[in-house]
Amino acid sequence: LDVYAGLKASFYRSSDKYFFWGLSPKLTLSYDMFNFGKLSAEYGWKHQYLFQTGLTNIGFPLEFWLLSGRYTRPQYCQYAELSYTTSLFDNAFSLNVDIYGKRLYNQVEYKGDVLDLFLSEYDLEASLLKGKGWNYGMNIKLHKQSGNLTGWVSYSLGRALRSFNNPDYPDIYPANHERIHELNMVCIYELGRWNFSGTFVYAGGQPFTAPEAFYLSSGKIITLYGEHNAERMRPYIRWDLSVGYAFKERKGRKSGVDFALYN
Repeated sequence: LDVYAGLKASFYRSSDKYFFWGLSPKLTLSYDMFNFGKLSAEYGWKHQYLFQTGLTNIGFPLEFWLLSGRYTRPQYCQYAELSYTTSLFDNAFSLNVDIYGKRLYNQVEYKGDVLDLFLSEYDLEASLLKGKGWNYGMNIKLHKQSGNLTGWVSYSLGRALRSFNNPDYPDIYPANHERIHELNMVCIYELGRWNFSGTFVYAGGQPFTAPEAFYLSSGKIITLYGEHNAERMRPYIRWDLSVGYAFKERKGRKSGVDFALYN
């Protein structure tokens, strides 16, 4: 049984002369069960002074970065994680399982319209939603790490939920970046100088805010949107195949040729 405890202090001063600081403790318990694997539990706090947000109502992602300061305070969270790892079949395979939960504070999301950026009276602060959040989920990964055939399969199931300090947004909403499901499969086969590989990715669609109506007022386009992040994009699916051939090494120089196909 191993116990790790730590405390980290962070300080930040923004360009507009705002000063922030935070203490981030961490405690980790790790129990080695030898042939039966390793079990770990961790609890701690984290602080973040640079964060990302973006538009969710234009049908494709458009992200930008914000610094702590005039518009928002630093983000921080408390988190807990339970993980298990073990080797299978004489170390030919490894299995990792993680379960996590996070409580987040000072969360920020952008609710403005892309057309707002072209208005002379544009106010960034009026377009920001601020509040708290919860992230939780699990990750599973099976990795084949020996032999001519190697690769891994991983699956993630997670939620990222937000609640805002705004009477116009009374419910709990999915975060802009939330992907509930994500599956990754990688396979590599080596045969002499030949190398064959394939990758498959499936990721659930991210939420977005759908427009419901448009109208003109005093020569300006006014957009009416539905419920915040109530719709989702279609899943992202990708399949890559590749084959490579390595030529003989000459005078310490390595060379080869690769062909790849992706969809």
